[in-house]
Amino acid sequence: MANIEVITQINDLLDANDVTIAKAALGVLGAAVKGTGDIVNADISATAGIVDTKLATISTAGKVSNSALSTSSSIVVNAQGTDLNRGVALLAAYAAAKLLTPNGLALSAKNRAQVIIPTGNYKVVASFVLDTQFVDLIAQSPTSPNKRTSVTVDNLSVYPDPVDFTHFKPSATLIYCEVDYISTIKQTANDVKMHGFSVAQLSNPADFYTSPADRYVNELDWGALLIGQNCANAPSLYTDMYFWTVVTSFPSCGGVRAYESFSGTWINCVSNSASFRVGWGNKISTSGIFSAKMYDCMAGVFSYIGDYFSAQTGTKAQNAIFERCTSIGYGIDGSEGTASFAGCNLTAGIIESTCSFTDCVSGSQSFGIGAPTAGTFIRCRAGANSFGSMFLASAPFGSFNGYAEDCIGGENSFGGNVDGEYGKLTGTLVRCTVTDNVYPLRLQGATIRDCRITNSTTGRDGVLLLDSLSSITNSDIIVFQGGTGKPINASSAKSVVAASNRMNNATTGSATGLGTNVTNLVSTANNVVSNAIK
Repeated sequence: MANIEVITQINDLLDANDVTIAKAALGVLGAAVKGTGDIVNADISATAGIVDTKLATISTAGKVSNSALSTSSSIVVNAQGTDLNRGVALLAAYAAAKLLTPNGLALSAKNRAQVIIPTGNYKVVASFVLDTQFVDLIAQSPTSPNKRTSVTVDNLSVYPDPVDFTHFKPSATLIYCEVDYISTIKQTANDVKMHGFSVAQLSNPADFYTSPADRYVNELDWGALLIGQNCANAPSLYTDMYFWTVVTSFPSCGGVRAYESFSGTWINCVSNSASFRVGWGNKISTSGIFSAKMYDCMAGVFSYIGDYFSAQTGTKAQNAIFERCTSIGYGIDGSEGTASFAGCNLTAGIIESTCSFTDCVSGSQSFGIGAPTAGTFIRCRAGANSFGSMFLASAPFGSFNGYAEDCIGGENSFGGNVDGEYGKLTGTLVRCTVTDNVYPLRLQGATIRDCRITNSTTGRDGVLLLDSLSSITNSDIIVFQGGTGKPINASSAKSVVAASNRMNNATTGSATGLGTNVTNLVSTANNVVSNAIK
């Protein structure tokens, strides 16, 4: 009706020759002023050039297909429906991503495909197998995993309260599985990137300890993420990831593990117990290699590197780098962060000289136990029986052969021992502390400088020389005051470089701080021996 009125008014103003022209022009106007919803695609010119500022934001869920957001290098997962629907869509998106040819080229380390995972929970009912290189999993809204706030103690970053990992705190994007005895994600491709989401294995089978009989010690393919057999994941990158398993009981299930080779770069990743390690239970590899680079990561007990059950065979750490990594949580002995960084209850993985640890923190029986421990340790902290300690006479291979600076170890650490017959320190300690040893620290070609070593057991020596190649300078060597222990002693004739040290037990021990079998190679030693030194 409005269109007719407009045309009538114009007819009154124009002569007959102009009416035809006006009507033709108003045909377009008429189309534009039709009632709402009457405009069709043909009414809009292909050259209209409508600017973005005149378009409304589409905010209604489901109005834009995820396929419309995908590109030649990425597939966006359809996040609609139930957790199971999303899990099926995730697998479909991964299958599609494997076929992509970004930039018209085949997939490669510099020409990658991405599966973009929107916020939500994704349930899988079988292991999600990552079997294709250069196809990455990326959260659309990546989230950094939750961590505890640290405090500074003795210039080290530590955690004031023991924490258990019974509180599941995934990020907003979670891939999970509830099927017993499988891993949620199994990686068999060497080069994969994961960023900004959580992976969980949430099954808790009632027959875990009873059926089948060997399940408790033999199950390996069970956890949040498993690096599969023959997978050399050195090129892989994992950032801002959170891993979780409901069952973390020794020795069957853990958050992140590898069958025989654990590598890749891990940045700001969190997992609960038995994680970031090679093997577990009786399926520990006899030739497993740990060579990962880990930065700002956190895990529960029995984590990092791994262990072995037979003398000096099994997991080895080679070219591994740890910076600001922490093991937290209650251990079996009640301490925090027990048996991590090549730690165990019995014997652990070998740490070779190519490894480095900086600003790392753990509890007792950590940083090598019952095995040769080399590498470089800077500002690291651990509890009792750590840094190459010999913990059991049945596994007498503990030794510290590396370099440690500004580190703190509990009793019997740095090649210490619990029976007085095994374990030895052959490396270098600089500004390190070892307190409350039960037996003497046995030295063989060792260098001790600016350190503090104490023995709290009456009648026991501070250090015991195994050869004549060790040096001890500017250090506190303290034994039980009033006993017969000597700060520096030897069971047979040995010599030592001992200068500018502070030692005690001058009255009942030794006025020089040295046992009768020890010869000091420094003529003017400037050692101070006094009962007042503690």
